[in-house]
Amino acid sequence: MNQKNQHISDPDLNEIWEKTGHLERDPVVTPEETERALGRVNRQIGPDQGRANDPSSREAIWLKARYLVAAIALIAFAAAWLFTPKTVTVPYGEFSTVHLPDGSTVQLNSGSTLTHHRIFTFSGREVSLNGEGYFEVQPGNSPFRVEANGTTTEVLGTNFNIRSWSSDPDRKTVISVSSGLIEFFPSSLSDNRVQLKPGTASSWAPGLESPADPDPVSINDITGWLDNRMVFRDQPLQVVFNEIERRYNIEIDVEVESVVSETITAFYNEPRTAEAILEDIGMVKGYRLSETSTGFRIFK
Repeated sequence: MNQKNQHISDPDLNEIWEKTGHLERDPVVTPEETERALGRVNRQIGPDQGRANDPSSREAIWLKARYLVAAIALIAFAAAWLFTPKTVTVPYGEFSTVHLPDGSTVQLNSGSTLTHHRIFTFSGREVSLNGEGYFEVQPGNSPFRVEANGTTTEVLGTNFNIRSWSSDPDRKTVISVSSGLIEFFPSSLSDNRVQLKPGTASSWAPGLESPADPDPVSINDITGWLDNRMVFRDQPLQVVFNEIERRYNIEIDVEVESVVSETITAFYNEPRTAEAILEDIGMVKGYRLSETSTGFRIFK
């Protein structure tokens, strides 16, 4: 019996063997066997994974990850920009013309706000208005709609004027047609609509189920603001004062309670100063006028 067998059969080792529950001893692994085993693992995990621990490979992976994150962020930013409505607000004392993507134009009065989607022709030709605007709508495959303080105006191609100020006491929306046909209705009651022909106007205010029946109007008077004229036909005084504030970029402090119920008719083909107009109104209505740091004060 050789020396190795003698060593294994040593009584002390046999005793240890019995006490440890017949555990196997680790075999001796040669360098050649280690190399062959690593080769098998490399073949199983593939060439890309096998190079994962290589410094240049790790750098390439991180670079690709950074490019991917940047691309995702750019796409998200572009999507947010495209779906964020575009808003145009005209400062007091100024006028503005908005050119829409379908070729239509809107001339906006002082203080007006117009909002529309950037993907205008793809999402539907819809705009929202708070203020006054004169629309020249180009024909298109889809209807052109204007949402204005609870009303909807629907056209295919025509010219019309909408006056709809949320700041006016009765929040009335008035639409007047220069050419073409228009359908006008409360947004929440789309069946209660009226059709307007050229030279007619209709109005609606919160609380009404249907717009007023169309009546003949002077389009030249309605659109007088486009020529810098001021025309008031039986208008509430508060509406008139609001218009003067926007036109001249001033503040009018009214200290007369009866203003809420009084109306006036006035025509200014060549408006003078705000002070001159307010003095005219004061003479007719028995008001007094004093200048302030931001405008004028109206009182009895």
